[in-house]
Amino acid sequence: MRHSLLAAAILATLLAGCAPGGQAPASDPNATAAATDAVSEADTAFAAIAARFLDEGLALSPVYATGMGDHRFDAELDDLSPEGRQKAVAWAEGLLADLGKIDATQLSRENQG
Repeated sequence: MRHSLLAAAILATLLAGCAPGGQAPASDPNATAAATDAVSEADTAFAAIAARFLDEGLALSPVYATGMGDHRFDAELDDLSPEGRQKAVAWAEGLLADLGKIDATQLSRENQG
């Protein structure tokens, strides 16, 4: 009996924390709206970088793309030449630089994890 009561109490506490009204109202409604806009911009930028990562990354590694089920590059092989490897490194560094421009505190919880 004690275990079920404890489980019910924990569940009630968790559900109360997830309820929409569980957050304290902001003192300035304009600040809340501005924070929401900032999160949207950060999330939009993050989504664009994620899309670039998938599209450009798979193009740089056609063999991996095929293995992942993306057959756009089936007629190609990975460029393992020094120039091809440098191109991949430069791409990754550029992607990381773009990620570094995003304020992670402005991302939604989904994109922070």
